[in-house]
Amino acid sequence: MKHHLRRAARTAAVLGTATALALLPVAAAEAAAKIEVGPHNALGTGLAGDFWWGSTGQYTMNWDIDVIDTSANGFCAQAKIIADLPAFPDRQYSSPRVCGHQQGTVWRVGQNESSTIRGVKVQVCRVHSDGSDQHCETKQYISK
Repeated sequence: MKHHLRRAARTAAVLGTATALALLPVAAAEAAAKIEVGPHNALGTGLAGDFWWGSTGQYTMNWDIDVIDTSANGFCAQAKIIADLPAFPDRQYSSPRVCGHQQGTVWRVGQNESSTIRGVKVQVCRVHSDGSDQHCETKQYISK
């Protein structure tokens, strides 16, 4: 954790961490994208990391994202990945909330998803520590 906080303080922004495809046993990435959003001080959230698609019989989406609270506004930072599924309700995945100026966490997920997925929306959010008063904005769209 200290390593990520030093890195964020040193650059005054958020830098992503790179990982090999070790999160899930994915043979090869079918597509990959960098996530670099922020810091958005109005929302108090900075994000950076990697997102990749894979397939091992089931379709998977994987991400490794640093989430940093970039503002001392009393709110927490949160990230959301929203799976864009045509003809179905979108599915939402939320990071843990990060509360406290320059505090951060690494959000690593491997998630099976429908092969009909069109893409994902990457959102940054400002949320009260009790989960109320949430405001999110889509900052990046990653297509399959």
